[in-house]
Amino acid sequence: MHGTPKPEGHTTLFTRAWLAILTLLVLLGLSIAVAAILHPTPRVVVVDNGIMMSQFSDAITARKQFELDKAKWDANLKILEDSIKSSVTYMTTNYDKATKPQRGEMERRLSRWNTEYTRYNQAIRDMKPQRERELMDPVLRRIDSFVGTWAKKHGYDMVLGTGSGGVLLAADPKWNVTAELVEDLNALYGKTPLPAAAAQASAAPAADTVRKDTSTGAGK
Repeated sequence: MHGTPKPEGHTTLFTRAWLAILTLLVLLGLSIAVAAILHPTPRVVVVDNGIMMSQFSDAITARKQFELDKAKWDANLKILEDSIKSSVTYMTTNYDKATKPQRGEMERRLSRWNTEYTRYNQAIRDMKPQRERELMDPVLRRIDSFVGTWAKKHGYDMVLGTGSGGVLLAADPKWNVTAELVEDLNALYGKTPLPAAAAQASAAPAADTVRKDTSTGAGK
């Protein structure tokens, strides 16, 4: 006894449905492929700004120069501080037994050193950020000029900065190309010093005229 045969129409309808689904899947796959070709996913990498600035040879040179300038200013400021202390010590020892004109000269000398110290200290405060900009601006310009060309050479669509001064809070380490970027930066610029003007030490006002007061009260 034979089983009841399935209606032919039911089988055809089922087959057509599967064919339609497969066709849609193929079309969807083609659409995705075309979209990927026409609008590829951007290649984005990240660079740690702090590491880059700590390892780039130009940035290291600029920081060393700033520390040399700062040491010179601090030394001059120390001379003025010592001169004030010397004047105070001299006045403490000799003021009571000094004549009126001598007392007036001691007071004027101490006032002069205090004024000089205040002026010089303010000059240093104003000069520090200015000097940092003078030294670092050429470094940043080199980096800006280099990164665009470097990214294009390696096929990157976007290079984001992380760390201090960066615009990205977190990223997978596999996208971090800091080491490669710094290596290429130093390879290109390591033997090419920055312009001489950027490496010259700036002298704060009166930096070459500061003289330490003596224990006898003699001043400048």
